[in-house]
Amino acid sequence: MTDPADANDKVNADDSMSVSNRRLVVLGLFPQVLVAVAFAEAIPSLRDELLHNHGTYATWALFIIFATTAVRFAVGNHAHLADDSLFRDGARSAWLYDLVWVVIESILLIILGGQVGDGSLVSSLGHSRVPQDSFVVFLGILLLTDIFWICSVWILGTLNQQWHRDRWPWPWVVLNLIVLGVVAALWHPLVTKGNYSGYYLNVLLVVSIVIFVLDLFLVDWAHIKQ
Repeated sequence: MTDPADANDKVNADDSMSVSNRRLVVLGLFPQVLVAVAFAEAIPSLRDELLHNHGTYATWALFIIFATTAVRFAVGNHAHLADDSLFRDGARSAWLYDLVWVVIESILLIILGGQVGDGSLVSSLGHSRVPQDSFVVFLGILLLTDIFWICSVWILGTLNQQWHRDRWPWPWVVLNLIVLGVVAALWHPLVTKGNYSGYYLNVLLVVSIVIFVLDLFLVDWAHIKQ
């Protein structure tokens, strides 16, 4: 005969695995779909600039900055949602909390993707100020949002053991702070004056590429391997 207690344990284990499988499906598809929508916003802007202005340097630079940011956020969010500590009993609310922030960041990425073509207006119009200079603004908001999310996760995990994580993604905070510091330093020339050409844009482009490499091949890879 089968022990009723063993049968109940098996049912509970099956239910837990079913919930985990559903979460894996969501984290495997949902964030990636939202990032794909962000690229769907960016590519038409790039295409329009190629058709009308033959693709200025600023357009390509902004697109690369957007692409490196979107990819590292997509991989990082996927790795974070796959954290084993989020699949413990009682951690469902913590997982849902993280998912909400992933959706918020994805929406910001979609908006950011729609701003890719803005910088090219500098050379096409011959003006010193861009009528729509919100790319750097939304990039800064995205970075601040991610930093706030990670810090809030640490605070909530300290206050509630069920929300505790086995790994805290502090390296992501450090990398985002570096980019945010560059954005703050270049805020006046890029946002106030709308100078999306030359030295200032080059600095932001190089920093974005370097952070992308560090994040993807060091931080995210180490996070996934654990």
